[in-house]
This record gives sequence, structure tokens and C-alpha cells, in this order.
Amino acid sequence: MRTTLWLFVIVAGLASCNSNNPQSNEDDLGLKDAGQKRAANLAMIKEARQTIKDGDLILRTGNDFSSEQVKLFSQRDKTYSHGGIAF
Repeated sequence: MRTTLWLFVIVAGLASCNSNNPQSNEDDLGLKDAGQKRAANLAMIKEARQTIKDGDLILRTGNDFSSEQVKLFSQRDKTYSHGGIAF
């Protein structure tokens, strides 16, 4: 139990570090401009609202260091690193 707690503290600490490449200002969609990013995010939210209802379980994953480390905690399915309930 104690080892698991320390492992969690270390992973949480590393996850809080910014691991973005300072050479690139592009996001995962290849967008640089903040206005383009906002428009793309709003379009994704609009599309999701048509499908997702209150109470739905939402699972997602990322490709950054913290997401990869969180996925390692799962013993069976390492597909997702984040979860939540829509409301």
C-alpha cells in the first residue's frame, strides 16, 4: 500500500510538469492560432452534444506522458486514461 501511494505521488508530480515541446506551438490537430483552436474545440463540443446525454460515462485517452503513465495502473485494459460522467 505504501509503495502504491508513493508511486501515485511520483506520477502525479510528473504529470503536473509541462512536457510540451517548446519548438512547436501546434496542438494535436496541427493548429497554431488560438482562434482556430477555439473554433475547432467548439465544433467538437457541438458534435458531442448531439450524442452524449446526462449520466453517460465518458472515457478518453491522451498521448502525453501523464496519460501513458495513468494507463499503466490498469491491469487489464490500458485503452483509456481519463474518465468522467457527462452532465
